Amino acid sequence: MTSPPNFNLHDYDGRDGQLGRESNPEAYVGTLVRVFRQVARVLRRDGMLWVNIGDTYAGHADAGTAGRGHRSG
Repeated sequence: MTSPPNFNLHDYDGRDGQLGRESNPEAYVGTLVRVFRQVARVLRRDGMLWVNIGDTYAGHADAGTAGRGHRSG
């Protein structure tokens, strides 16, 4: 089970290439697809992967603003 960083919410020490710091949501999803293709490659045939991604981009008043966290209300 994994919960990858949400799109554009956190900056981990300004490092380049961070998951979640892509230029747009489509690029973020593309990165996730590339990562999970590699997971599928090494996962046992009877294995499972659970991914938890919260929707903080579409439902956030300041959509995509870094460091804001979850919406209130």
